Amino acid sequence: MKNKLQDKKHLFIFALLCFSLIGGVFAYWTQELQVRNEFKTARYDTKIVEDFEAPTGWMPGQEVNKDVCIRNEGTIPVFVRATIHQNWIRTENVYDGNGNAIAPLKGESIPLSFENGNSSAYASQVKWGEDVVLLSSGKQADIDMGIPVVNSINEAKGKWLLLNDKIDEDGNLYFYYIGNIEAGTDTPRLVDAVTMHPDIEAEIIGKKISYDSSDNKVVQEIRNTTYGYENARYTMTVSADTVQATASAIKAMFGNDDAKDVIAYLAEHEVMEQE
Repeated sequence: MKNKLQDKKHLFIFALLCFSLIGGVFAYWTQELQVRNEFKTARYDTKIVEDFEAPTGWMPGQEVNKDVCIRNEGTIPVFVRATIHQNWIRTENVYDGNGNAIAPLKGESIPLSFENGNSSAYASQVKWGEDVVLLSSGKQADIDMGIPVVNSINEAKGKWLLLNDKIDEDGNLYFYYIGNIEAGTDTPRLVDAVTMHPDIEAEIIGKKISYDSSDNKVVQEIRNTTYGYENARYTMTVSADTVQATASAIKAMFGNDDAKDVIAYLAEHEVMEQE
């Protein structure tokens, strides 16, 4: 009898152990956790905004509206440098009173400026925006562009700054906006209008009549030009380089320019105001 009781006891203990082992399997729980975080990057988007309609017969003294500014359509502040390139190209030959072609010939460049009495003048007179200034130390050209002068970079804050009013050999002028262009805003107007110099007058003085090999009459109009800008095409090209408004970005983008003082000012002052 005692042995049977011991056998039952051992069986109960064995069953309890088995139940514990089975229960132990179901005691382990697993759980997979996931958190999703979205980081939306800033949008970089700048453009040149222009209001201009090309004239079909531009005349001396005629002013043509040309509004130009830079717009920041992105979501972060940016710096900008604008370049204005100008050129005159002869489209047809012009002849003097003796029927000789006046240089430059068709397809060649005409100088941007001419001698007008005792001084020089630009054939195209640019009317700059109200917030365009010239650094006094950069006033080097013989021709007055009509741009107000400032003595320091700080005085140009919130304006376009021209460092040197002497057009380079490539026909370029460089302007730096002293400040940040905030998201969704425009710079002040850089260009407002352009006028052909009123002293550029073409005078028709006669006609040259000749006959070709078939005895057909050939009539050639003779012009005597004072400054040589007749039958020409004037082009102004505005381009802009923009970079996000951080010290490292502006130094990387414009660090090799001849405008190191401007770059240093923007990197030190304008970036600090954003931080």
